[in-house]
Amino acid sequence: MTQITVKIDHAVAEAELTGVLTSRMVGVPVRFEFGPIWDGLIKAAVFQGSGASITVMLFRTNEVELPYEVLMSAGSTLKIGVEGRDPEGALVIPSTLVEVGRILEGADPHGTEPGEPTEPVWGQIMAK
Repeated sequence: MTQITVKIDHAVAEAELTGVLTSRMVGVPVRFEFGPIWDGLIKAAVFQGSGASITVMLFRTNEVELPYEVLMSAGSTLKIGVEGRDPEGALVIPSTLVEVGRILEGADPHGTEPGEPTEPVWGQIMAK
């Protein structure tokens, strides 16, 4: 099973990919490990790939599902980073964007959308 671990020490992000990334893949778990400088910050994961940039809030968890929108196009590179904000919402530290890997062509016999679009940040906040 494909999975991603992103380790962030200060502002430097490093990623470990187990398995491969294919276009239209869904359900890929992404786990984040943070150094102590990130304690107490509001964290938002930033995913880039396939011409999309999706932000997912890390509410009381360090594991999320990779948004399928960033895996729609084969040939592009998946990148992941995190930004940390203080309780008032001011940006404290953005991590580097780390290249996770190339997105390989996945089988697509029907050309259908693989899932529901990822909720925008404001919707994620309202849902919590």
